[in-house]
Amino acid sequence: MPIEFNCRVCDAMIRVPDKAAGGKGKCPKCGIRITVPKKSTPKPAPKSPGAEEQQFFIPGAEDQATDGSAGPIEDDPDAVVELEPATFEPGDLTSPPPVGQFPFASPQVPSTTRPSTRRLKKKKRGNQSVIIGAIVVLAILLVAGIVLHSILTSERLAGDFTAATSATLELPAVTIAKSQIRLPPDDVAMLLKKLELAPLPMLSNSMQVDLTGTPAGLKISVAAGAQSQFYRVTLNGNADVKRYLAAHLAELEELRLSDIDKAATDFFVEYQKVLAKKSTSDNVAIFRDTLAIPALLGGFGYFLAAEHGRGLYRCVYEDPEGGLYFLLPAGATFFKITGRPDANGHIRVPADFNVSVEGEIAPMKKPTEQPSSKSTKKPAPKSAKEAPEMEDEKMDGKN
Repeated sequence: MPIEFNCRVCDAMIRVPDKAAGGKGKCPKCGIRITVPKKSTPKPAPKSPGAEEQQFFIPGAEDQATDGSAGPIEDDPDAVVELEPATFEPGDLTSPPPVGQFPFASPQVPSTTRPSTRRLKKKKRGNQSVIIGAIVVLAILLVAGIVLHSILTSERLAGDFTAATSATLELPAVTIAKSQIRLPPDDVAMLLKKLELAPLPMLSNSMQVDLTGTPAGLKISVAAGAQSQFYRVTLNGNADVKRYLAAHLAELEELRLSDIDKAATDFFVEYQKVLAKKSTSDNVAIFRDTLAIPALLGGFGYFLAAEHGRGLYRCVYEDPEGGLYFLLPAGATFFKITGRPDANGHIRVPADFNVSVEGEIAPMKKPTEQPSSKSTKKPAPKSAKEAPEMEDEKMDGKN
């Protein structure tokens, strides 16, 4: 007796010979692979008025007609689809489907519906990945361009130079005009008079800086300390240095003068507090580096320092010929000149010079208008408040 059952996917009525029970075949309507039940399980669907009954057949399949004669299935208007007998495959019936999946594969039929939410999300994520990748590539190219530009336009200054030295050297003093001091003129005149009567020495192992008052302004001089001597080197004869100074010297000089202009007023304000016993002499000691030394230099030397051993020593004087003077330990035979960081940590002069020490510094002519530092040097007062002693701070850029 034939076995009748419905396709589990499209619900089509299927008829197969009873010997096909437990076998497998494909639904002629939807193409899904199905297992033939061992007995008929028909469930005819109600027909809609006027709807034609769908019939399915397999070409070549045969069935028994109602009169007992054999004939093709397509000749019988009431026939249903018959499946050819299939080999029984126990594994297909005993292996349960994975959790969350149907026990059969979906038919491969063209879909006219819109993509699933999952596909839309994947497509959206794919577009975002492309955009992010493009941004990363552009960022890398930008950084590479900046680095390449920096390398190509670098003004690194390097070279080998020689320096002369002297254990005893008198350098001309310089004067900061009283017009640069932004205080009432009477107060400035009084403070300069005090410094004229009692010059203010600032001492350290490497140097002695004297601040002396004059009717014209504040006179500043520098001399070697007990453990140091002067080393003079000329850099402005180098072609690269010439080009660099032609492009940047005005800017360097402007920065130096701006620092002096501010420090000059600050120094007199603090010195006035010291005289009034509202501050200590330690608070004026810092003006050796912020006022006195900058006043003895030009814009180029202001941003240079010498490396010797583990010490970093500022340039302390610059003469009209471009000679740069450093106070280093006595007996030095070699040192390097590098750029000195400014207050913000920027290297204004990209210098990297090697300097060998050879010979003696030629004596300088005694200045006629202003006395040398040695002739104005006074014995250091015994009071610590009157003569603040300054220890060298070589490792942080101070002499």
